[in-house]
Order: sequence, then C-alpha cells, then structure tokens
Amino acid sequence: WLLQGLFYLALSLNELGQKQEASALLAAAAPLDHPGCVDAHLFVAKTLLNSTNLTTEALRTGTQSSTNFTAETLYSVERHLLNAIALEPQSLEANEMLGRFYINTHNPAKARTRLMKIYAAKPDTALLLAITWVMDKDSAAAILWSDRAIMAYEKNLIDSAPNYSPDDRLGLVQALSIKQMYAPTQEAVAPEPRKVSSTAPQDSPPFWLGVVRLLMFNGKFSPALQTLNQQIRRNVSRHYYFPYLFR
Repeated sequence: WLLQGLFYLALSLNELGQKQEASALLAAAAPLDHPGCVDAHLFVAKTLLNSTNLTTEALRTGTQSSTNFTAETLYSVERHLLNAIALEPQSLEANEMLGRFYINTHNPAKARTRLMKIYAAKPDTALLLAITWVMDKDSAAAILWSDRAIMAYEKNLIDSAPNYSPDDRLGLVQALSIKQMYAPTQEAVAPEPRKVSSTAPQDSPPFWLGVVRLLMFNGKFSPALQTLNQQIRRNVSRHYYFPYLFR
C-alpha cells in the first residue's frame, strides 16, 4: 500500500507541475530492477511507449513497427511489464501489453507465452495469437486462431448489441482478413458493396449487414432491427443502400 500511495502522490505532484518530485516518487514506486507497484509499472511502461512510435495505440492494433527505439527504452518497457506480471501473474492488462509489445518487436514465440496466459479469461486474445502465427508463416495455426477470434468477437457483438465496441468491430474485421488470407471464401462479413467508398470496413454497410444477419441467426431480432434502423439513418445521406436484404 505504501508504494501504491507513492504512485498516487506522484500523479498528483505531476498534475501540480512538480515534475522532478513526481519523477522521484514514480521511480520509487516502480523501480526498474525489482517489482514495486503494479499500477506504477504499467503507467511507466505506457509513458515510455508514448514517447516512441510504439504507442499504446500501435500495441492495440498490432500494426506499427519499431523504428525510432533505443535499446534502453525497449529494455525498460519490457522490464516494467515483467515486474508488473511478477506482482500479478494473471493480470490481463500486463500480459496483453507485453504480448503486443513482443509482437511489435518481432518476438512471436514470446508473445504467445504471454497471451496464452490470458486467453481463457479474454478469448478475443485469439486475434493476437493468430497474428503471431502469421508472423511465423504457419497457415494452419493462423486459420485456427483466426476462427477462434472470429467466434470471440461475434459473441462480443451479440452480447453487447446494439451498443457495439469499436474494438470488437475492428477485431472482427482483422480476424476475418487473416482467415480470408489463408482460406478465402466468397463472402467475409457480408457481400462487397456496389458503390466504392473510402469508409473503413468496420463502418461500411456490408459490415453492418453482416452484423444484422449474425444477430438474426442467433435470435436477437430486436437488436438486429435497432442496428438496421440506425445504419439506414446514418448512411442514407451517403447514398448507401442494402439491396442484399431483399435477395
């Protein structure tokens, strides 16, 4: 609790502009050479990532490569995340962050070790596991884990309908893209739109049509109708329409 208190005090001093004092307290709460406070270690790791191009957003999407890193920064990020895991071995946040870190620093085997720790508790981690197998050029494993990711994200969308998380929508599109890369089918989420658009795949009418179909298939008729009505209202000004509903 003492280290946790030091961490919160460091945050308060930082807000007050007392940067030097805050930095000293933060170093005490999150030492590099041994575990201190979980929250402090995660905060320092995120801060270090945000000072480079390997930001927390890059870790979320899993697409950014490290180009302006120093070896010291990489070492520090890894150590703080390992310290956090030493304190809380089952931490979803710490294990996922370290897994994404290893993906972005091209260590797929190490990433799998971390991600498998939390897969049972967070099934959509399957997408990151699929990415590690893509990196290792193992098509069978990539298909297996992309299938698991698709099922996980579809369940998330069904359970949250009609209030969908952007992360779930993007995750489903990414999982489908991996599956299509190795096992192409005629349709992914939904048929291709007839009108070319710069709209992101997870925001496109064909994607939402796929979501509506998914909900109806699972007996979620009210959320399906709500979703359809919302998307018709949003897209009518863009001159989109849903012809596939009437085939």
